[in-house]
Amino acid sequence: MPKALELASDLIDLQRASLTAETAIGTYIATVQARRREEHPDDVVARCTWTDEESAELGRLYETHTATALAVRAHPLLEQARLEGCHAQTWDALKAAARDAVAA
Repeated sequence: MPKALELASDLIDLQRASLTAETAIGTYIATVQARRREEHPDDVVARCTWTDEESAELGRLYETHTATALAVRAHPLLEQARLEGCHAQTWDALKAAARDAVAA
């Protein structure tokens, strides 16, 4: 079995940014849903109908997450890992390192 490659700090930083962007999406959705439930307790349609501004902000958050996730995938170390056949081990190590970095 191929050995995982040593992780680069910039790759960990990119993965951390991707995780942060993903979390921001969930937080924003929960915040908007809670506010809309409070504003429209008896109107299910109004609770589920986001404003153009809310939708635009959600779109911006998704774009940020997509950009960071693509940057992770395009990192030269992951390309090297794919070429050397150790992509899975490197990817697992990256996810663990990023989780640890975010938790710290």
